[in-house]
Amino acid sequence: MSETGRSIRTRVRDLGQGQPVRWLLGIVALILVGWAFHALAAVIVPLVFAIMLALILAPLDSAISARLPSKVSWLSRLAIMMLLVLVLASFVMGLVYCADQLLAQLPSVDRMRSILETRLEGLTDSDSMSHGTRAIVVDVLQRSTDALSGWLVGAGGTLLQQIAGATGTLLAATILVVFLVLLIIDEASLWTSKTDSLWSDVAPQMQEALQATASKLRSWLVVRTGIGVLSAAAYLGWLILFDVGLLAVWAVLTFLLVFIPNIGSVISGVLPTIYAFFTKDFVTALWIAAGLFAIEQIIGNWIDPRIQGRQIAVSPVVIFVSLLLWGWIWGIAGAFLATPVTVAIMVICAHIPAARPLALLLSDQSNLSALDKKIAS
Repeated sequence: MSETGRSIRTRVRDLGQGQPVRWLLGIVALILVGWAFHALAAVIVPLVFAIMLALILAPLDSAISARLPSKVSWLSRLAIMMLLVLVLASFVMGLVYCADQLLAQLPSVDRMRSILETRLEGLTDSDSMSHGTRAIVVDVLQRSTDALSGWLVGAGGTLLQQIAGATGTLLAATILVVFLVLLIIDEASLWTSKTDSLWSDVAPQMQEALQATASKLRSWLVVRTGIGVLSAAAYLGWLILFDVGLLAVWAVLTFLLVFIPNIGSVISGVLPTIYAFFTKDFVTALWIAAGLFAIEQIIGNWIDPRIQGRQIAVSPVVIFVSLLLWGWIWGIAGAFLATPVTVAIMVICAHIPAARPLALLLSDQSNLSALDKKIAS
């Protein structure tokens, strides 16, 4: 065998032997980055929120400034600030309102068990099933409700208390995000000049990536808002038919949880069903569950994909995994940020030659050409 052939075989063998080490180092680096993001959440989360909001609102700021005399162009920033304060404060107060109301209505474990015993007595007295079947059903329901009541009062109650008790912190974070957004928008042109000066060869691609990211984020936000309003209205209409209490809470909660993919729709359907079970009766709770499930299937599997699918190109599996990942790293904030962060990562990677394979893996497209068309649309 020639010397060249031996050299090629040696290089291939060395490459194969080094591949597991590189994968291991990559996994370790990813874990360390995740840990750093988790540890620095108090700093990074407001910054990520601010950057995304600045990308979304920059065209609105430019449009308002262009229609104002130069001497009063600062009014565009004032309008942006007022809009942000209104939207973010409404979002925060909506969460706090739902937490307060649910805490006030959340029954104790003993109360849940008492209601369950009443439900089970009616089931036991029924002659529609045999004694053995009845005993199995009663045992399963009792075990399930014990676990459910413990979770609601334990983990669920703790979470609600944290949200309700963090009103001041959440509002302070809102003000911080607003000022960060204003500073980012105000210095956007300066940072554009810096990138042109430092990296003139890649600056156009960077600007194109940011513009594409901003466009996808705006589309995602508009679609999510529309789907949230539709879902809240549909849920509210169905619950009104059964005279379920806390209607305002379910409507607000349904709208807010639309911004959390997959899990949000499950929570917004399960909570009113559980509430109806403990305040109404078993049959009513079943009807409510069936109706909310049907609404979610229509909106989530038919309307939403036909609208949202035209706007973003992220794989549903990737979105679900990102929800688990960012939720673990940043908690509730990470759950809300999961989809926009993943969309931004995919679009930016699609504009970096070395990272384009990662963009394709994150997307729901089969090849890079289709992904480029999706991002450009």
